[in-house]
Amino acid sequence: AADGALHFWLAHGDLSYRPAFSSARDRSWREPSWLVAGLPVQAFDDLTRRFGQLGSLWWQRGEQVRLRMYAARPADCGDDSCVDWVK
Repeated sequence: AADGALHFWLAHGDLSYRPAFSSARDRSWREPSWLVAGLPVQAFDDLTRRFGQLGSLWWQRGEQVRLRMYAARPADCGDDSCVDWVK
């Protein structure tokens, strides 16, 4: 239901978007997703929270891809320079 609501929101907005997916390296697991272009990071964070995502990938041209996690960082989680823990 959340994916359908997100697709409806994207289809009726002004953003450029395409269907995408993530998968395990051996393709034993696959999850559909959306690739959305042109959102500032705050709008991106708001959108991902609105549709209940725990984490999303953020990329800006010329920069590294960032994993933005919308939860408290676990105490036993090591440092990763490509992960942003956003509350």
